Amino acid sequence: MPTIPKDLPPFDIERQATIVAGEPGRGREAEDDGTAPGMGRPLMGIGVRRADGTKARFGTDVFLHRRSRPVPLDAVKTEAGHRPGRCIYGGVIGPGFGHLLTQSIGRLWLCDLFPEAPVLFVSSRRGLTVIPDYFVQVLRQLGIGNPVELVCQPLRVEELVVGEELCNLHRRPSVMPQFPAWLRAHRPATPAEPGLQLYVSRARLGLANGQFLQEADLEAFLQSQGYRIIHPETLSMADQMRAYGSAEKLVFADGSAVHLWSLIARPEQQAAMILRRPLDSHIARWFQGLPDVKLDYLDTRIADFSRRGGPSNTSVALLDLQALCAALRRLGFLATDAAIGPPRPVLETWLARMERGRSPLRSAPPELDERSRQLIRRRPGVKSSASPAETAAETPQSGDPPQLSP
Repeated sequence: MPTIPKDLPPFDIERQATIVAGEPGRGREAEDDGTAPGMGRPLMGIGVRRADGTKARFGTDVFLHRRSRPVPLDAVKTEAGHRPGRCIYGGVIGPGFGHLLTQSIGRLWLCDLFPEAPVLFVSSRRGLTVIPDYFVQVLRQLGIGNPVELVCQPLRVEELVVGEELCNLHRRPSVMPQFPAWLRAHRPATPAEPGLQLYVSRARLGLANGQFLQEADLEAFLQSQGYRIIHPETLSMADQMRAYGSAEKLVFADGSAVHLWSLIARPEQQAAMILRRPLDSHIARWFQGLPDVKLDYLDTRIADFSRRGGPSNTSVALLDLQALCAALRRLGFLATDAAIGPPRPVLETWLARMERGRSPLRSAPPELDERSRQLIRRRPGVKSSASPAETAAETPQSGDPPQLSP
């Protein structure tokens, strides 16, 4: 047993505790609910029970807005296996890159105390049976060398270290005070590259993913202004983290990539995120809890295209690109007065025609590229976005006040 500093967060070593896995919860079924096709419904009956059947002090989890409560041991449908030795309870793992990074690393501080102990994560869905390789890559880049395993069936552990969770996107607060210091100690030592400016794009994702119209035009413009364009899905986690850690300025298309950067951000970096949907209050609180991170939010949305009944994270935003360029210039991300995109009145005229029932593609400005047209074909519904003034009134405060377009 290592010497435990007095200022560490609390944890318990539970003997013969059971990780309850694979349980949908009382009155629930495990069939697919459409939120993660092929994965099954979220399992709400998972967590940690002590040997006497009571819930472990830190043995419940929140993942994707849902709090799990481990079913009583006498209600577990599958006989528990047995694991000898000491292990760390890592919490829940589920689908979704950004959620994994912000909801499955909060107990990893225990690895500093028990560097040889395997970390046991519990699966949030029956269809998820393997820890995603990209998550393991992130842990290794953060200096976590412990073996990691995914528990999909009930498992009784000889000694299970169950600690307080220091971060979780969907808890309040999202970030505990000890977490930023832990991140600083585990941040990869990436040398800064003077003058490096990055635009982190979503333009090569599938058409079903949420993104912007005319993002290829934005890429070309930023590249002409000295930005390096990266598409994170084409890079390893090591390469992504190296790029994010070495840049002076970063502009992100609204998406999960910004969460990866938040784990390695340096105080002197300047970063902005271009919103494609209303700023989520959970995301704002996450960044508010990270004092080393400075992130500006840029909202120049005019309208959102969506598929009827589809999730909001797959919507496509129509941006006022001229206003976006002005905001980037005002905040120091651009040095030029040049801008791209149709004037706002042209976009508003297009939107008014659609609201009167005209086809979005037949009335579209001629500048609209083919990829943007393909995105709209999949999302026939359109609605106006809030004006900058309205958005400012509703947008929660983050580490820095949101920076909105004129």
